[in-house]
Amino acid sequence: MFDKGKLTASTEKFKKYVEPQLYDSGLFDPNNSYVIICEGDSDDLRSKMDLYAGIDMCTVDKNHKTVQGIASRVQEGPCWRTFTIRAITDHGNLDTEFRKRSQAIANGDMYPTWTVQAYITLSDEDPDKLICTVGVVRTTELFNYIMDQFSNEHFSTWGDFREAITSRYDINELDIRSAGNGGAVFLVCSWDKLLEHNIDLTILQGEFDA
Repeated sequence: MFDKGKLTASTEKFKKYVEPQLYDSGLFDPNNSYVIICEGDSDDLRSKMDLYAGIDMCTVDKNHKTVQGIASRVQEGPCWRTFTIRAITDHGNLDTEFRKRSQAIANGDMYPTWTVQAYITLSDEDPDKLICTVGVVRTTELFNYIMDQFSNEHFSTWGDFREAITSRYDINELDIRSAGNGGAVFLVCSWDKLLEHNIDLTILQGEFDA
């Protein structure tokens, strides 16, 4: 169940293709929980959670009396089986989800409980069907893994970090992907690498009408 409002295309795809799988898998209980979207133009708490804490939506569990935040990325195209974390913005600054989230975790501030990334692609077997593959991980586990990849880098400033991710293609098990033309830079975390490290990652896949 969704709180209606101004929904982005990504949020609408989450609603249509991802949320049903979260319920069907048992990760969220459809009988006792529902999802609230944290976005819109209004200057309210939900929009601030989206803007400042990176929480795109919240799942409200009435049975356990808990609220958990979700950071969601939904994209169309091949399933790369990765989480992509923006480390440099399109405008070239470090005020990104990586910096905000890593600092929030370190400081005990608010951040999404779950990180979700989904890929939607046409079925190879039926052109009238879409396949949605979803990776779900606790944000702390994902970011602990990322920080472990930096453990031997000895960055003393954020400037050192910028220099590393703009001059290299990878750091240990992390790939570094650039949008080109001096734009955004992403840290890319392989689902398979996370599983090799026994990180509790759930991978879901569902088929939907195109």
